[in-house]
Amino acid sequence: MEPIARERATELLGLAHMEHLQLVLAAVAAGNTPGELWVDHAGAARSALLWDRGHSLYLLGVAENARFVDAAAQWIAGELLPQGAARGLGIFKLYRSDDAWETHYDRLFPGLALRRLERSLFVLTPDAHLPPAPGLPAGLSLCAIDAALLAEAGLAHRDDLTGEIASCWPSVERFVAQGFGVCALEGTAIAGWCTAETVSATRCGAGIETVEAYQQRGIGALLAAAWARRCQERGLVAYWDSWTDNAPSVRVALKSGFRAAYAYTVDIGRFPNS
Repeated sequence: MEPIARERATELLGLAHMEHLQLVLAAVAAGNTPGELWVDHAGAARSALLWDRGHSLYLLGVAENARFVDAAAQWIAGELLPQGAARGLGIFKLYRSDDAWETHYDRLFPGLALRRLERSLFVLTPDAHLPPAPGLPAGLSLCAIDAALLAEAGLAHRDDLTGEIASCWPSVERFVAQGFGVCALEGTAIAGWCTAETVSATRCGAGIETVEAYQQRGIGALLAAAWARRCQERGLVAYWDSWTDNAPSVRVALKSGFRAAYAYTVDIGRFPNS
């Protein structure tokens, strides 16, 4: 198993035919999503492993590759699981490009119970029709997420927002330079946000959250609509990736003009001691 530079991630697009996987690879290559990559042969990869240095692990390409599977198993046992445990990451999501990888789970994750859950992917193209934007509730305002806003120490929930950005981007500074987003403000409190994640030259994903005290007020729909317009202004294909059973998230995506693309499954595991 050989490491390769993250700039070469797009060389692996042929190993990952589904859009949710290609979205991540393109963002890693662009330097906008953290990623460590390993392949079986750096010159002509047939199998690959990607870790975003956080909660997501990707098995890509040909699963029937015994030497690669053995090397991946050693890395998972010796590096991934100890690092995840030491950092208190809790859970990891395991993505696969082919169901054939399942036959190697006992070798790759011995003794770990994996739980399968379904996710749904939604897509918004730059030329898609957008529904009318929801009205702005009284007392709320929308604001672009930029360096000035992120520097305002007096904003309630600012640390939550910067923490979310830092978990998806190589750094907050990289987000300011290459990303974009919108937040809802009530006075000096951030009520919610929608940020661009997994950004590349032509695509990006959505990260959205409404602070608990402000939920059930339509803020999520307001943020999603504003963010969708910003994606179209930039000519980006936008993706909304949600747990299928998260009915509010699915409803907001459809209400904001996204169309359902497909559903897929991931496997959830726990790092040791979590």
